[in-house]
Amino acid sequence: MKDLRQRVAYLNGLAEGLNLDRQSPEGRVIGAMLSLFGDIAESVDSVKQAHGRLEDYVECLDEDLGELEEDFYAEEEGKEYVETVCPRCGEKVYFDDSLLTDESALEITCPNCGEVVYEYDELLDGDDAETDAAPQVDDPDAVLE
Repeated sequence: MKDLRQRVAYLNGLAEGLNLDRQSPEGRVIGAMLSLFGDIAESVDSVKQAHGRLEDYVECLDEDLGELEEDFYAEEEGKEYVETVCPRCGEKVYFDDSLLTDESALEITCPNCGEVVYEYDELLDGDDAETDAAPQVDDPDAVLE
């Protein structure tokens, strides 16, 4: 299919070949239609160009997002998580299993209701650390990947 501008130019040539009186009612209608066709052809070309630029931009965004996903999931791949259930609202709470071996003060709360689901405090007198509340883990040996 030919370019719209070429087709409008062809129609203009045909109209010129008819030797229409541009002052007659029919000549004015045909002239207005040809002018309208020209405007439409320009608008369509403009939309095609904008669409092409938009496609390029979306393709770049998709590539960048793909790289970010690869980086993010590569970091998350080696981590293991513990699942526990909030005693107040029943929401499942996941946290990094390395936090269980951390010997500093730690409190994990439910993101839904704020209830403490795991708490670990280091003793202030220097003795061995102990937990104030045992972790409420459904299956302590079940670590999620």
